[in-house]
Amino acid sequence: MKQLLPGVTADMLRAEFWSSQITDNFVYDSSVCQSAWVRSSHLYELSPDATYDIAPAARPSTTLYDRGGGLIDDEQWRAIEHNSQVWRVPPVPGFTVLATALRRWATPVEGFRIPDTAEFDRLLDTTLHTFEPVVIVGASQDRNWYYVYSRTYHGFVCARKIATTDWSTFAQYKPSQGFTVAVVTAPHTITAPQPYDAAVMARTVEFAAVLPTTDSHSLGNQLNLGHAPVLLPVRRADGTLELHPAYLPATDVHVGCLGLSRANCLSLGFSLLYQRYGWGGRLGVHDCSSFVMDIYRAMGVQLPRDTRAQEASLPSPVSFIELTEAERIECLTRMQPGDVLYMPGHVMMYLGMFEGRPYVLHDFQSYVDGGIEVHVNQVMVSTLDIQTSQGKTYLSALTTGGAFMVR
Repeated sequence: MKQLLPGVTADMLRAEFWSSQITDNFVYDSSVCQSAWVRSSHLYELSPDATYDIAPAARPSTTLYDRGGGLIDDEQWRAIEHNSQVWRVPPVPGFTVLATALRRWATPVEGFRIPDTAEFDRLLDTTLHTFEPVVIVGASQDRNWYYVYSRTYHGFVCARKIATTDWSTFAQYKPSQGFTVAVVTAPHTITAPQPYDAAVMARTVEFAAVLPTTDSHSLGNQLNLGHAPVLLPVRRADGTLELHPAYLPATDVHVGCLGLSRANCLSLGFSLLYQRYGWGGRLGVHDCSSFVMDIYRAMGVQLPRDTRAQEASLPSPVSFIELTEAERIECLTRMQPGDVLYMPGHVMMYLGMFEGRPYVLHDFQSYVDGGIEVHVNQVMVSTLDIQTSQGKTYLSALTTGGAFMVR
């Protein structure tokens, strides 16, 4: 068989190869699992009476360059800092109308540590999903950016990408309200052509977007055959929310969240195989922590956004610290496919053992082979004995493992 990364063969790139190692075939209650660790306070409660602090971001201590390789100089920083002084407003609920960046500063300028690179925008925190609930608590000086809280982060979002609503409508679309949703399970999907509504014509919707459904049997003179009718958010001219019906391919969505199970962890994870790495959700894709977060999101569980908060939220963590390599392998033999493994700044989905070696599925940047850094930058299967840039194996760098699934 053709070898891909060291120790990886083509048959390992299928969920079915690893699913035989699952002994826990239980389908968990997502609400029970969510409540088991949500008390860790790594998620924000979005309500009219919540406290919303606005913390000014500190100017980075390192030199940054813009997308064209130009230095972001002191004059530019002063302009960015001025525009990012938040004009506070009473909390206003809303929804994102498409996947959109949540930025540390009220500026579209991207900041990279190395000129002429486009990998890691240090002014980007995350990317919010289509129809993600937010609370607006302020605006930039030029009013082109809202300062918002999502469940996972707070920062600046382009005002045109958010549609406001009232608290009653906002509460109506909370997941706990039990409305029927469609979850995008393809890496991305596109709405059907719609000659009667340009607002939903050929719109791209990303993996793990959660949208309300509608009962339309016909839309735009097209009978519903092989489609999933959903409601897409649209921003009116006055900035308020409107929901328009649209068709998505039925093969690209699942009506209702998928069952929370190890088998679904694998199938969702492998559906993103080869997807390009994107720091902070750049390029409409994932980094390591959003890869894991969105897999669980598709199964009805909202995890924290970054690795440190996810790791701290594990309900029954297994510590690898101070274990020998043999002890680490022994711990892994007791874990199951779909468990998560953490190391500083990185998270992986555990797949299982093969011929005495542990394997993972993860969205990662690189590994070192013979002293040379190999840039992977995609979702891929690897062993844990590949090396990091610090000269450790991924196995020796592990800090914590476990599962977000509890009964």
